[in-house]
Order: sequence, then C-alpha cells, then structure tokens
Amino acid sequence: QFAVIEDCNGELGGDAQLDGCDICVGGNTGLDPCPEEFEHNKSTQIAAYFIQYVTIDENPLDPNDFLGAFNGDICVGARQWNLDNCLNGICDIPVYGDEGTDLTTGYMLGGDIPTFKVYDYSEDMIYNINSYSQDINPWFPLETNVIEQFAVIEDCNGELGGDAQLDGCDICV
Repeated sequence: QFAVIEDCNGELGGDAQLDGCDICVGGNTGLDPCPEEFEHNKSTQIAAYFIQYVTIDENPLDPNDFLGAFNGDICVGARQWNLDNCLNGICDIPVYGDEGTDLTTGYMLGGDIPTFKVYDYSEDMIYNINSYSQDINPWFPLETNVIEQFAVIEDCNGELGGDAQLDGCDICV
C-alpha cells in the first residue's frame, strides 16, 4: 500500500509543482513557469507594493504577464499579473529583504529603492518600468506602499522601456 499525495493544484497523484515565483504550474494547471529572470527566494523580511495599473505602451498587462521587483540585477519578488487573483483588481507585489542567509544575499535592505520590470508573455520580452505615477518609497520590512501606475513607455530614442532622456540641450542621451 502507498500514499497518494496531493499536488499544489489539489489533484491526487498530480504532478503540478510550485515554480521559482511560487506559482502552481504544470500538471493540469494549464500554466507555464515564470520567466527564469523573475525567479526569487522568499524571505521573512517582506514589504508589499500595491499597484493599481500597469501598462506596456498604454496597454494593460495580460493575465500571463509578470511584474518583478529588483535590487540591481537580483529579482527580489514577482507576481503574475492576473487581476482575477487580486483584491478588487489591485495587485500587490511582495518585495523581499536580505535576512542574512545565502538565499537572500543582495536582497533589499532598509532604505533601498526597488526597480521594477515587466515580462510580456505574448512578446517573450522583459521591459524596464520607466514611468511611475509617483516616486517609489524606499523599502522597509513590513511596509505597505500604494502606487497608482507603472508604465513601460518609449524613451526619446523610441526604445520601449529604455532609459534615454533629453538633457538640458534637448539632446537624447
């Protein structure tokens, strides 16, 4: 006799499992794993950033897209942007801090300001969020932050998600 184990999707003997973004994928879920660049470890040090709207070139994110929080090049939190799974259509992204272990080296420390990126599933592209409705509050454990809008827009070179800006002489640099 053997025990039948329930997978993360609630299926007895199923083979769905949690991916690197803590999403139940595979098996009969119909979901693919999150992008490798958005994989992260959980930490006991956490803050939440609630964002009302996220757009790419003025189009809202699709349910298969991801929003990731970064400290430099290190992903410190990510969320698949399915509004059906969010509270009143406002999604949060957990942003994890360094708890002094090897798994969280380089994660947020008090006062750090996270940056954000979007994975566009339909284009298989990662874009930098380069337009914010307000300044991003520094990260501190257990803080809750609310931001109206994140957007991926074209910079002055016409690059979607680019960081070029006009200087004082109206030259794109």
